[in-house]
Amino acid sequence: MNPTIFLDVDGVLADFMGAACRLHHRDPLEAYEAWPLGVYDVLDVWGISGSAFWDPIHRAGADFWANLDLLPDAMRLYEGLRERGHVVLLTSPSRDASSLAGKCLWMQRHFGASFRDYLVGPAKRYVARAGAFLVDDFHEHTDAFTAHCGHGVLFPQLWNPRYDERDHAVDLVLGEVDAALRGAA
Repeated sequence: MNPTIFLDVDGVLADFMGAACRLHHRDPLEAYEAWPLGVYDVLDVWGISGSAFWDPIHRAGADFWANLDLLPDAMRLYEGLRERGHVVLLTSPSRDASSLAGKCLWMQRHFGASFRDYLVGPAKRYVARAGAFLVDDFHEHTDAFTAHCGHGVLFPQLWNPRYDERDHAVDLVLGEVDAALRGAA
């Protein structure tokens, strides 16, 4: 069986939150230390409005997205998943069109100029099917993917229910995919 593994970008491969912190003149390490464990919405965490958070990102344009750093072990996760199935990046742009261009530039920078194994859109559940996986840091996406007959794998992060497993995130995700594949065999 060669499953399709949909892999989220922001918060799984790309350091969106670190870049957002820096753009908002916050030290990422200090922001993470003060972050309430398991709380996803940065607007709630920082106590700001959507426009106060997103307007500076939108003003930064495509460059903001194109220049996101890779998260530690991002390529190890990607390569490990490629050993288990066909990996397709699945990312959701912001409401500003420049994010789409920046995300494409980011993917080309890290996966090559001819890289085309990606889908873009916020409704990730619509690609769910039996034998397909979604690795994502947002529990609502993985829950919806599972509810639509796929297998959602929540990537441990500070802002989701698996926060206490984040030090071993890649190994846990690869192990969960392996277990599901063994169960399907």
